Amino acid sequence: DHGHLIDGEETDWIPRATMILESGESQTFKPFNRLGQEENSRGKSLPQLLDEFAAVRSVSLSQLRALNIQPLDLDRRGRHPAFGPVTLGQLLATWA
Repeated sequence: DHGHLIDGEETDWIPRATMILESGESQTFKPFNRLGQEENSRGKSLPQLLDEFAAVRSVSLSQLRALNIQPLDLDRRGRHPAFGPVTLGQLLATWA
C-alpha cells in the first residue's frame, strides 16, 4: 500500500530520533505497525497519497532541523525492538 511511507513519517522516524536524543537506550522503540496505513489510505488515489506524503515529509524535515542534531549525536544509540542497539546515524540513513 502506498500509505506505508506516510505512516512511517507520522509514527516512526522523528519519534524514534527524538527518543534517542532524550532517552538513549533506556527505552525501546515502539514497534512499527506495518498495517497501520491501511485505514488512513483507504479510498485515496495515488495523487492524493503523494500530496499527503509530500506534506508530512515537509513537516518531518522541519522537525528534524529543530532537533539541531550535531555530528557527535549521530553515534548516540537507541534500542530497536527487533535489532537491538542502533545509532541515530543508522536510523537517519535508513529513513533517507
